[in-house]
Amino acid sequence: VPVLGASPFQTGFQADVVIQQRIPVHSAAHPTSYCGSGCRVSRFFTGEFGSFPEKLVTLLKQSADMMWAFSEYDTESFKSYSFDPAQSLVVPDIDALAKAIKSVVQGPMRRQVPNENVVLAGLIRRGEEMSPQALEFTASMSCIHNVRISIVGGGRLDILNNMYETKMQEKYPGLQCAPIDFVSEPAEFALVEHRVDRIEILRNFQKARIEGILGHVSNLDHATVILVDMDLEGLPSVDKVNQLATDIGNGRTGIDILCSNGMVDRNYPAYYDTFATVLLPDTFVQPLVSRQIKEAWPDENQSLIVGDNFNQVDLFGWFQDQGQRSDGVVIPVPVRSCFGGLSIVRASKFLDRRCSYTTDKDSISNAKYRDNEDGQACEHVVWNNCMKRIDPDISVAVQPDMYTIWKRSEEEIEDYVLLEEGKAAEGRRETLEIASNLKTNADGSRTLLDGN
Repeated sequence: VPVLGASPFQTGFQADVVIQQRIPVHSAAHPTSYCGSGCRVSRFFTGEFGSFPEKLVTLLKQSADMMWAFSEYDTESFKSYSFDPAQSLVVPDIDALAKAIKSVVQGPMRRQVPNENVVLAGLIRRGEEMSPQALEFTASMSCIHNVRISIVGGGRLDILNNMYETKMQEKYPGLQCAPIDFVSEPAEFALVEHRVDRIEILRNFQKARIEGILGHVSNLDHATVILVDMDLEGLPSVDKVNQLATDIGNGRTGIDILCSNGMVDRNYPAYYDTFATVLLPDTFVQPLVSRQIKEAWPDENQSLIVGDNFNQVDLFGWFQDQGQRSDGVVIPVPVRSCFGGLSIVRASKFLDRRCSYTTDKDSISNAKYRDNEDGQACEHVVWNNCMKRIDPDISVAVQPDMYTIWKRSEEEIEDYVLLEEGKAAEGRRETLEIASNLKTNADGSRTLLDGN
């Protein structure tokens, strides 16, 4: 792409302007140079004898780290729109522009302050086991979207920190990203025997941490928390998750809790998180054979409980069908409880002190959600039930096209209640094709393609 030339006019005309900005970019021009992943140098034409459109000014303030122009007239215009003078420089010719781009790309890059209204809260059983996909997802959220990160876990968090630093140096050299904290699990965690009890402790501990991080936010209705299990093998695109989190915070969706559509294995679109999922009005999709109480209750739609006639592939497809509009838009599917490995929660709901992941967990109302293995209800069901009691109008939903892939051993997959060979109905074949449309990375791992 040719680098633009200088304006032949000394004053009175607005010349072409070159900007260094983050992707996604807001100018229509092709990049003149790249400055690392998530960053590029681009240009736009401001026009002659005209002021900057208000919308363009807003977009530039959100996206541009540095702007160059070929005359002082333009940089004075920048200042009149309250741009930082240190970010508005004059370059007299093409050679000077090339040197300016090189110096900024190779040196520390100016970035926006962290996004104060979005926090990513992750859990990892052992720090050294974080998947490459989760590491990439975390780094991109921090550096591209300026989202504050807080990860609670056990094992070798020092190894995880080194992995993260290496990733940052390789992919985002010189960028000043949003803060990330690796926090050791509480001491009492190791003394707890049952799996669900341990997870409840971690999630309540994490909840208290996030309350401290967001304590300065004046209106928590406009803030969101992204909850992520960091051992996931596949995650949605960071752009999609950040946009959904922003939309929830801005009130565009009417949703308070939005869950991912998690698949058991990368090769099959079988819905994973049955233990956390309760459909409306009150159908627990967990198989009857896996429940402590092995009979369906009157309010349940037995045709939607995972079993011999309705397996996890069918449930995955059911969410796809329920969310598909005739115009092709995929909409959230309302439920009573869900998680899926990644969920986006309105901060005012998440931090409501009237509910925790252990509130009334031993109550009769939660007894029907208990499983065989632990004799307890899933912590997400407990928390969602509590939120439903204090706020009957709370909106909980699964986003059918926000996919996650769970990391499971071959033995677990074989033992799990999955589809039989060829059992998927003809109507599910398109779903099978979509879910298998994965990107193979250089290291052999695979991640979901954006939008698939």
